[in-house]
This record gives sequence, C-alpha cells and structure tokens, in this order.
Amino acid sequence: MKKYLYCLAVLLSINPAQAQMNEMMGVLGVGATLDANAYKSVGTMNSALGRMQLQQDIGFLVTEIQSKFMQNYLDIDVSLLSFNGLHGVNWNVVPVSTAEFYIDIQNIDTGSCFLIKGNPWGAKRIEINDGQDCQNSNNSVKLYF
Repeated sequence: MKKYLYCLAVLLSINPAQAQMNEMMGVLGVGATLDANAYKSVGTMNSALGRMQLQQDIGFLVTEIQSKFMQNYLDIDVSLLSFNGLHGVNWNVVPVSTAEFYIDIQNIDTGSCFLIKGNPWGAKRIEINDGQDCQNSNNSVKLYF
C-alpha cells in the first residue's frame, strides 16, 4: 500500500510541474510570435520612412535646380548643387533643353516606384522602365520637368 501511495504522490507532484512547463512553453511561443510581428512592423515602418525621405529629397533636388538654373537648364552641373543626393539609388540630372531637364533614377524598389508614379512633384511626364510599369525590384525612372 505504501508503494501505491508513494507512486500516486510522485505522479501528482509531476503533473503540476508538467502543466506549468507546458504553460511556460506556450507563453514563450506567444511572446516570440509577438516579437516577430513587432520586427515586421518596424521593417514596414522603415520602408515607409525611406519612401518619405525619397519623396522629400526629390522635392529638394527639383526646387534647387529650378531656383539655381532658372529656365537655362542646359547649364545644369550636378557638382554645383548643394544637394547631398538620393540615398540608396543611383541618380543623375540630364538637361534636355533650356526649358526642360529630367532626373534619372536607377535601382528603385517597387514601392518607391509607385510613389514616384503618383507624381507628387508635378513633373511634366514620367517614364518608368522605358515605357513599362513598376514591376521590377530594380526599376528605372525618369522625371521630366
């Protein structure tokens, strides 16, 4: 009888420990899922911030060119600009005529390409991937002003 009581006592003492262990593993799993979602949210926020900075930088570039070279865009020289550059992309300013220039931007991700396609700067026209759409992870855009 003592053996049975001893075995029963051991089994009863193991059960709560097992339940606590299972509960703790569940808590850790939920915590890890919440952390993973938080990291995804931070990544999404960083992407949105990068797009807003790109939009702001292009606005600064256009404003500086239009004010510095006032309707004589054939004299545009990027080295004369105080603009720091577009981060993470290759860009250049190309004069077309005395009244027109374009900003050539390479290596634009799809989200930023759609932002540019919305034309928040009032460009005369926009060429994306030589007449295509924002379908690549590495897009090419020309903004004509």
